[in-house]
Amino acid sequence: MKDTVYYLPGMGGRLETGLGEGIIQRGYNVVGQATLGAFKKLRFQEKIDIITTDLMESFWSDSSIVVANSFGAYLFLHSQINMPPFPGKVILFSPVIGTATNSEIAVRFYLNQTRFTGEHKAWKVWYDQRQFRKPVFDRGSRPCGAFGSRE
Repeated sequence: MKDTVYYLPGMGGRLETGLGEGIIQRGYNVVGQATLGAFKKLRFQEKIDIITTDLMESFWSDSSIVVANSFGAYLFLHSQINMPPFPGKVILFSPVIGTATNSEIAVRFYLNQTRFTGEHKAWKVWYDQRQFRKPVFDRGSRPCGAFGSRE
């Protein structure tokens, strides 16, 4: 969809506020999945199925743009596990994946590699086989990469 961005905000995020508002201000239409309300209450795999369907049916072209933030990026990456590589451009802000530690502020996030159950089964396949699809990087001619001001 030309001039439209598929947006997946962080947990509890709306499409029209925060980063979504900034995308709209740059002249793009924003569609996607707000991560609150009915969508938030779905089982994890149901969320992934919805995102996969959205992408395959409406955003499967080299001109498509996906923007995902935090938990939204986590959902996007999970949707990619069982799909061909996404043909469009993707911008991930602060994706929630893997292991990260900041000893200065004593913050740690990790994916427990010994307890792959439920939503993490697909990650176990990737972890064991090291077969996560390599993204295609295209920095484009604009300083911010995949998109910028439409003006």
